[in-house]
Amino acid sequence: MSDARVSRRGFVATAMGAGVMVGRAGAAEKQPLQTLVFSFAEFPELKKVGGWAEGELEDGTPVLVAHVEPDKFSCVGLKCTHQNCDLEFDAEQKCFLCPCHHSHFGVDGKPTKGPATKALPCYSAAGGVVVQAPE
Repeated sequence: MSDARVSRRGFVATAMGAGVMVGRAGAAEKQPLQTLVFSFAEFPELKKVGGWAEGELEDGTPVLVAHVEPDKFSCVGLKCTHQNCDLEFDAEQKCFLCPCHHSHFGVDGKPTKGPATKALPCYSAAGGVVVQAPE
């Protein structure tokens, strides 16, 4: 063992630095995922590009999944961020539409036409279609 003395200031600085590192390590842990499976047998409309369906995550969150390109699906929260109306998918324009006040959202969930200004929550969707969202 070393006989080196640490000043009070040095000790406090080291202890605070270690606390920050521990806190950051805990924050970096992955959140458990909810999984929602849209089977083609149950939702045949999802087999073709432009097809879309509604579902609900395990926690009750309503979502809309759309087949946007041959190998790409997009999944967003079902409710418009403007006034909470249910969205639809427009295959021709490749965007999510709000029929109430005509807001448009890209397949990435970002608003492209108002009155909505806030992005939709987006969820990971893969071929098949499996949707994963943090619990």
